[in-house]
Amino acid sequence: MRVGWLAVDGAFRRRGLGELLLMDAAARADRAEQANYALLGDAKDDAAVGFYRRNGFTAYASNSRILFLPRATATSRLEAPSRRKT
Repeated sequence: MRVGWLAVDGAFRRRGLGELLLMDAAARADRAEQANYALLGDAKDDAAVGFYRRNGFTAYASNSRILFLPRATATSRLEAPSRRKT
């Protein structure tokens, strides 16, 4: 399932909203009727690549701006307690 570009308004960054968007994408992938094996993210810049990598994604060898996270890994992250510090 292609996530594409995720964006959080600058005024709301560093609050965990991007991670919540990824969790929502993983939940939607789990509920989807079509077969899907991974979440794919399109990183527009190096900061976005870092975001995806911090959230467990791996870059394709042929294109470092396309990253993937196996669906099973995404699902297990949904079931795990939050990694964020409060």
